[in-house]
Amino acid sequence: MSKLTRVAPAVACLLWPAVIQAADPPAVKEVAIDLAAHSFVQVLPFDVPFFITGQAPPRTRQIRVTIVDLKTGGAGPAVQFPWDAEQVSETQTPFRILMPRLDAERFYRFKFDFRRTLLKEEVDQIRTLATPRFEEVMRRLELQDGELSAADSAALRQRLSSTLEEMIGPSRQVIVEGTLFDPKTPHPDVLNQFNVASREVIAPQEDRAEVVDGYTARQAAVRVPLDAIRADAALDRVIAGIEASTDQSIITALGQWRSGIDLASLNDSQAAGRATGTQPVIPPPVPFASIWTVNDVTPFDRNYRRTLADLDALRQLLEASLPLLPSLAAADRAAVQALLAANGSLRAARNHVDALTNLTARLRADLDERTTALANLSRLVDVEAQRVVVVEGTTVADFRTAQNWYISMDAGFAYAFRIATMTPYVGANIYFRPVNKDAPLSLVDSFGRRFALTFGITLNSIEETTDAGVAVPAANKNRFDLLTNGRALLLGAGFRVTPSLRLCGGALVLKERDPNPLISRISVATVPYVSLSLDFDVASALTGGLGALFGGSENK
Repeated sequence: MSKLTRVAPAVACLLWPAVIQAADPPAVKEVAIDLAAHSFVQVLPFDVPFFITGQAPPRTRQIRVTIVDLKTGGAGPAVQFPWDAEQVSETQTPFRILMPRLDAERFYRFKFDFRRTLLKEEVDQIRTLATPRFEEVMRRLELQDGELSAADSAALRQRLSSTLEEMIGPSRQVIVEGTLFDPKTPHPDVLNQFNVASREVIAPQEDRAEVVDGYTARQAAVRVPLDAIRADAALDRVIAGIEASTDQSIITALGQWRSGIDLASLNDSQAAGRATGTQPVIPPPVPFASIWTVNDVTPFDRNYRRTLADLDALRQLLEASLPLLPSLAAADRAAVQALLAANGSLRAARNHVDALTNLTARLRADLDERTTALANLSRLVDVEAQRVVVVEGTTVADFRTAQNWYISMDAGFAYAFRIATMTPYVGANIYFRPVNKDAPLSLVDSFGRRFALTFGITLNSIEETTDAGVAVPAANKNRFDLLTNGRALLLGAGFRVTPSLRLCGGALVLKERDPNPLISRISVATVPYVSLSLDFDVASALTGGLGALFGGSENK
């Protein structure tokens, strides 16, 4: 039986457990981050996913990570999943975020985007500040045919979102992603919610526009009967008679309703002020058409109510005094009675002023409703605190660490063809690029990760022996070990078939006697070989026969 036939079955049996062991996936590495120091505590792994671990600040809701490749200046590999807290805590919370595979010997910048849930008081303050900003946007809203189309709805929401972002400004607060006012939220996702909330603001706003239009018509109409009252000469004579009367009843009536006499003596400016609601009590700060707050309605309301009271006072004074003025000319009495008639100027003026008073009340109700709706719209604002921590990391290691990426040790069996000898050996493999042997070749395969130059020495002598295993006398030997202690040199190249199993080939370097019997010279020679080997850490992990075989005696 040949030496190869005797050894090959043993080799196959001993290598199979190593192949199975090499197939087990390695544990995912963890790298701790020191947020206070803005640094990682170690060199980052490459070619394999890994976890970043640390302590999230109190009330942290979410952590997102983005990576920049400093070599290219562009975006690095994408982090697929953020870290979301199971429950917002008032204390620090440990977090673990899965990182994608990084390239070897690169520098990276990691941006950690921490999102913190605000306290209720903080959120309420922001919503309060947002209300007047939203009010300004809604005030400028113009609808076509009184309808808010899908396009108009999207445009309005975009304006409100932009307004909110401008209000927040460069602070450490941002709109919560996926909420109503987040610009990144697709509008169809929030269309119904937004339209309901905005319609509650728009409806009273549209009614306000109708009130303003009605006011314009009414305040113009009220001037006609007011001017008729001011220009009535008979009324002036009757008022003069009332003021000159000594009748106690007339004097009492005059004391009670004297304010009505003022209407008969209004000048043009005062009459215009009574018609527009800007006199006689409180001058309004803004024109009626510019009213957007309840407080601005109050002067108009009080002025119109005063005019209404003066018209009633004038009517009551005249009705009480006419029967007590027997000397009053019949024509004057008839003229004043026409003024007091149901279709007279006094009644017409009162009807118009009463309508204006109702319009101010309606406007007040619209603005109250709109203010409540704006507050409800602002309550849909969801803002959280943002803190960005930038940390730079690298997959570049010092020489002591990096040498393990370029050099690996292995052990295996080499078969030399010309001398038909198999021998165990140990060797070193030198790669031309960094190699992380924890990275499965199925995920990060390339020629550079498989190919390496191999340098090794045999563990047994390759010199001739008899079939009984007895050393051949030196004078009769044709080949000799190149090195002392029964060792020969292996020079070649290998290719990783699996993460730990390598197929190699090259030259076994030994010394041989010249085949010419007349020449006694011994010179260096090479013999082609092929080998099968395992990474040294895998081989050394095996117990039993393989360890004994590596340390065994010479070939039999």
